[in-house]
Amino acid sequence: QRMERLNAAIELARATGLKPERADAAEWVGRRLTQLPDGTSVVYHSVFYQYPPVAVRQAIRDAIEEAG
Repeated sequence: QRMERLNAAIELARATGLKPERADAAEWVGRRLTQLPDGTSVVYHSVFYQYPPVAVRQAIRDAIEEAG
């Protein structure tokens, strides 16, 4: 099931022209949250969040709370 979801995401990215970005997760989340239009936004992760160091997880959490 994971491979099916991954393949579907890859196909969607190809179809829409989206490209992955290489970046520090905390910096990326913080930057993206400041670029969003007014309204509701969702920050979603699947299994990623358990792997970064505590400081990175806290920086992500702080960026979300600040944007919230």
